[in-house]
Amino acid sequence: MLNRQGNTVAGRITKLLNRQTPEQPDVTEAVAQLTRLTETRPDLRHPTLLQSVLIRALYAAPALVSSCALTAEEATMKLTGGVPLLRNVSLPCEASHLCATFLRLCMAASTITGIDRQPYKALAAAINKQRLDLWILGNTLLVGATDILSAQLTAQSYPPGLVLTLLRLALLPFLERVATQLTAWHNVQSWGRGYCPTCGAWPVLAEQRGLEQQRYLRCGLCASSWEIDRLLCPFCTTRDYTLLGYFQVEGEEQRKRAATCDACQGYIKLCSTLTLLTTPQLLLEEVALMHLDLIVMAKGYVSPL
Repeated sequence: MLNRQGNTVAGRITKLLNRQTPEQPDVTEAVAQLTRLTETRPDLRHPTLLQSVLIRALYAAPALVSSCALTAEEATMKLTGGVPLLRNVSLPCEASHLCATFLRLCMAASTITGIDRQPYKALAAAINKQRLDLWILGNTLLVGATDILSAQLTAQSYPPGLVLTLLRLALLPFLERVATQLTAWHNVQSWGRGYCPTCGAWPVLAEQRGLEQQRYLRCGLCASSWEIDRLLCPFCTTRDYTLLGYFQVEGEEQRKRAATCDACQGYIKLCSTLTLLTTPQLLLEEVALMHLDLIVMAKGYVSPL
């Protein structure tokens, strides 16, 4: 919450927290799939339950954004130079809306039994007492300064991993709407890079889409989708096929895998899908593919996220 906006923001946040919208069909379906996942993978009960309530809280109110006006010339110049379209652009939402979304996430998580709820309650209290400026944190995250944010949060005794995870989620509905506005500009200039052409964040996973299994990366910050060569590490851009490999679980070879790179020790999770995953489905897959994270991390591979 912004100190400079005082009680006016506090009042607007209270109103925003009380706003409810009918649940989107894709949210309902994602939650249903998470429930089924719990039945088949009881070891994932707490992560699936947490993700379910977070997804519902995330879309409990409409994400209102300002338009991002970019001309074809500006978009081409940025993309040609490898600069994401939202680089050096302020967050497209109001501070009060971002705070309200973050608070909904904290409040939803703090209702779950079986997990440590205190960190969520503490973060909600910090927002209500204006100790955390989410507007500044969000804009810093948008320019890719994750290391700086982590150091600042640690210095202030906040858990950086939890804050950044909740902040990424809180920004997602706003940034995905702006990303939709900017989709047309992705065709102005080919991209082919591993980081997002819209916001510059790293992909959270890759889709092997359609019968031809073309690879599309999906951004974890704005949900953008962009095609990339299958023989290319998105993190270090090596094309040496002798350094690129896969890890998979028996019986899941056609559906779920992790693509690894021995040049940079990076990895990205893959899932096969016929069409573009909705954003709630994208959040669902983050939990459904958690076992791949454990497998490849045990082998020494790391994710930049």
